[in-house]
Amino acid sequence: MNHDKLEAEILSEIEWRIKELTILKTLPIKRTLNLKEKDVIKKFAIPNVYSTWEGYVKTVFRLYINELNTLSLKHNEINKKIFTHSMDTKYPQFTTGIKNEFHAKCDFIDKFLFDLSNPITIDTGLPTESNINWKVINKLLERFNLELFPEKPYKNMLNDLLLVRNAVAHGDCSIPITQELIDKNVENITKIMDEVMFKILNGCKSVSYKTA
Repeated sequence: MNHDKLEAEILSEIEWRIKELTILKTLPIKRTLNLKEKDVIKKFAIPNVYSTWEGYVKTVFRLYINELNTLSLKHNEINKKIFTHSMDTKYPQFTTGIKNEFHAKCDFIDKFLFDLSNPITIDTGLPTESNINWKVINKLLERFNLELFPEKPYKNMLNDLLLVRNAVAHGDCSIPITQELIDKNVENITKIMDEVMFKILNGCKSVSYKTA
């Protein structure tokens, strides 16, 4: 696996996102804006912070998956969690069940045996559910056999961001969007983006993607 290439790609993703997050922080305090314009910008700052986070997660895992696929690992070489994730993503039958028709079962077995006899290609689709909170990001890390986020302080960091984001999305104006709130969430997401990168790169170094 090309560790240096992966690190450079992830750092590039972080760099341009930090620039956008900085704009979100500083735009409401520009003197050229009137109070109404500042209120509107503040209102939508938190949803934009969340979209930056969600886009980052999907992108960096795609980059990691692309690197894993270059290794051409067989099913007995790749970590069982990653193999299970790959099969779970490719075969919805694991969740929905196979049609109770013999030819459908034969077709499933043919495809499954083909995958077992060839290098595993992991699909870039991710089960991110509706929101990437602490629980969901840990589910993704678990699927790729990477270190999880502890509950403190990360659960509150992400869940609080989601609380405000969802409130704004549903027209709930009961939560005041202050400059302090924007600054705190930008700082939190910047930190968590770095942590996700370290977890992926540490997985590369420790070869956690292979069977023990």
